[in-house]
Amino acid sequence: MKRLIVGTAGHIDHGKTALIKALTGFDGDQTKDEKSRGITLDLSFCHLEESDVSISFVDAPGHEKLVKNMIAAAFEFDALLLVVSADDGVMPQTIEHLAIADLLGVKSAIVAVSKSDKVSKERVNEVKRQIGDLFKKCLEIKIAHIIPVSIHQDETIAALKNALLSLEPIARNGGGFFRYYCDRVFVSKGRGVVVTGAVLDGEVKEGDKISACDLNKELSVRAVQTHNKPAQKAISGDRAALNVKGAEPRELYRGVLLAKKGYLRGFNRIGAFVRAACDQELKHDETVQFFIGANRFEARLLLLDRASPNGEFYAEIIAEREIFAVFGDRFVLRNSENTIGGGEVLLPIGDPLNKKQKTLLMSVLKDRKFDEAFAILIKAHGKGFGLISSNQRFALSHENALEIAETLKDVFVDRDALVIYDLSARKALQNIALEIFAKNRRAMLSAQTISDRFKWASKAFVQSALDPLVDSGKLKLENSLYRRVDCDVTDAAEYAKEAIYSQIAAANFSPEAPYNIYDALDLDRFEGDKALKTLTKQGKVTRLSHNLFVASERLSDMMLALRTLIKEAGYADVQNVKARFNLSRKYAVAYLERLDQFGDIRRDDNRRYLA
Repeated sequence: MKRLIVGTAGHIDHGKTALIKALTGFDGDQTKDEKSRGITLDLSFCHLEESDVSISFVDAPGHEKLVKNMIAAAFEFDALLLVVSADDGVMPQTIEHLAIADLLGVKSAIVAVSKSDKVSKERVNEVKRQIGDLFKKCLEIKIAHIIPVSIHQDETIAALKNALLSLEPIARNGGGFFRYYCDRVFVSKGRGVVVTGAVLDGEVKEGDKISACDLNKELSVRAVQTHNKPAQKAISGDRAALNVKGAEPRELYRGVLLAKKGYLRGFNRIGAFVRAACDQELKHDETVQFFIGANRFEARLLLLDRASPNGEFYAEIIAEREIFAVFGDRFVLRNSENTIGGGEVLLPIGDPLNKKQKTLLMSVLKDRKFDEAFAILIKAHGKGFGLISSNQRFALSHENALEIAETLKDVFVDRDALVIYDLSARKALQNIALEIFAKNRRAMLSAQTISDRFKWASKAFVQSALDPLVDSGKLKLENSLYRRVDCDVTDAAEYAKEAIYSQIAAANFSPEAPYNIYDALDLDRFEGDKALKTLTKQGKVTRLSHNLFVASERLSDMMLALRTLIKEAGYADVQNVKARFNLSRKYAVAYLERLDQFGDIRRDDNRRYLA
C-alpha cells in the first residue's frame, strides 16, 4: 500500500480545516477554544484511505503566532496541500508556510484555490498567477496541481481527492532504522502513556525496546495504533500512536525523539548546509531558534564558508543540548519574529577536523560524493575510520557503506569490524610489532592479543600487517602465535606457566591483574589464561577475587600474618591491614574475606577477631 503524509498549510481562515472535513469527514477543530474562535490552534490529524493508497493528513494552524506548531508537523510531510482562498489570494502565512515546506525539502505541492465559487473565473485565474509567481521563488518544491475548489461543489472535492491519491511519497532519509518524533503526549485511562507522531524511517511493533534519545531512557512499546486502529506494527510513512512504558508523562514532551536503541548519538555541535529564506539574511554567530523534527531549541549559528554567492553557507549549529540528527535531516531557523532560513544536516557526528577540513567534507557530502567523504575521514582518523555509525553519519546501511569503501584505493577494509584503515596505519602497526619483538626475544602474540592491546587495530588488520613480516622472514608464525625467528621457547604452554608463576610469586602479596602480567611478558592472552587455569588447578596459585590471583605459598604467609596482627592490635580491618602490609583496599578486602573462611575467626561489622 502506498502511504503518504500530506500537510495542509495556508493563511488563517482560508478554509483548510473545512476542506479536510469535506475530504475525510473529520472536523479538525476539536477543542472548545477552536470551535468558538473558528481557527485551528494546534496540529490535528485525520486519515483517508482508498484503494491501495493511505493518506494521513496533518492540519497545521494558519495563524502567524502558531507558525512553530506548523513547523513541528512539516518535517514529516511527503507533500503539501496549500490552501489559498480565491477572495484573499496569497497572504503572509501562505508565503511563510510555503517557505518552510521548501526549506524542509518537500518536493511536491497541490494548491487548492478555496472558495472559488464565490468569485469570478477572472479572479480565480488571477490567484493562480499569484501562486505561480510565488512558487518561482522556491528552490525545491514544485506545483503538482492547482485546483479551484469549493466545499459546496462535490465535483471539485472529487478532483482534489484524485489529485491527492496520485501523489508519490518521498524517499525517507535515515538508514533504515526506526525514528519517530513525538508531537503529542497524553495519558489514556487504563493504558498509561501514549505518544503520537509519524514513523520517519524503519518500523516499530509491540514489544520493541526503543530509546527516548533526549531523555537517555529505554522505553518499551506496549501497543501500536495506526489511524485509530490497533496494528501489529507501524512502518515508515505511517502516523502512529504508541502506548509506551518506561517514562512518566511529565518527562515526555513534543519533540522527544524515539529511535531504535544504539543507532543514534547526540552532539552539541553539528555541521550543515544553510540558506537564507527569501528576503532574509543569515548572520555569523547569531542566536537562532533551531527546529528539527518536532523539536526546537536555542542555538548559535556559525557561518564557516559560502556554499554559493546567494545566501547559502556551510555552517555549524552549536546548542547547549545534544542534537540527535541523521545525515540529510532538514531543519528550519527562526528569530523572534520570522523564519530566516533552514538547511540540511551534513555532519551529524563530531569529528577531529579543522575548519578547512569540515568545509571540504561538507561540500562533497552535499553532492553525495561519499567516496570522497570517506577518503577525507580516513585521513582524519589516522588509526581507522569506523563505519558502525554509517546509518546516522551518511544515512547508509552498513552494506552500502562497505560497498563504497571497497572502491577506494590504498586502504584496508575490515568488513567484520566495519573499519577502513589507511595503509599508512599498517606500516605504523608493523613498526610497533617489530619493536615489541626486538625488545623481547620470547614474545609470543596472536593477532587477537595485539588487537586487544591496541584497541584501534582489528584482528584482521593486525593479520594484514604481520603476515607480510612473516613472508619476508622478519617473524615466524607457529600455532597462531607470532614470534621472533630466533625465539628459543620450545614448549609454549610450559613457558607460559613458569613465566606467569614467577611474576605472581615475585609480586609477593600484591600481584598485577593477569592481563597486565601477560602484557609485561608479551605473552598471548589466550595462552596466558590457559596457563593460569592450570596453575590454579595444580594449587600453585589461588584466585582471591576477579582478576586477583596470588601464589598459594604467599597466601598462607598472609593468613599467618593476619593472625599475628589480630593478636597485636586486637583486631584486623581494612585500615590496619593496608597500613601493615602496604596494600591497596582491593587486596586488603580480598585477604580479609579469605580469612573469614576459617572457623577460628569472628567478624563483627568490618573487624575480624580471633574466636
